[in-house]
Amino acid sequence: MITKAGLARHLRRVSKNMRVQNPSDKEVDAIMDEIDQDGNGTIDSDEFFELTKIMLGKMKESEEEMETRINK
Repeated sequence: MITKAGLARHLRRVSKNMRVQNPSDKEVDAIMDEIDQDGNGTIDSDEFFELTKIMLGKMKESEEEMETRINK
């Protein structure tokens, strides 16, 4: 299980590796609220899978935006 503090660490590590802005505490809270479907304050494996799908979708959107800018 992943706690909110663990989620924040993970998201900030990923942000650093991708060279994008770190998520704010408010953004981490919003992600936690959206993903923690059972409301127990942690992210279990099923919820983590959903988070991964969301993050991959956002990465793909960012990649497509970059390609559009380059190809203009």
